[in-house]
Amino acid sequence: MPTRAGPTIGVELTRLAAVMANAFLIVMSIWFGISILFVAVGLWVTGPEGWHVGAAAGQLSSAYVKSRLRRHA
Repeated sequence: MPTRAGPTIGVELTRLAAVMANAFLIVMSIWFGISILFVAVGLWVTGPEGWHVGAAAGQLSSAYVKSRLRRHA
């Protein structure tokens, strides 16, 4: 009487890879959602003045240059 063999190692590894990929996508989706939530709450707390992303970069660079000039003077 022939016996039916179970799944091979290759099939098991393929299933494991699919489960791991699915878990990775779920975790990344949750992380991305939480990041968007933090950005939304941060913008809501700061109000419209916190929405100007480019304005802060110019202020930071000028402050950095001024501090460097003071150190070497």
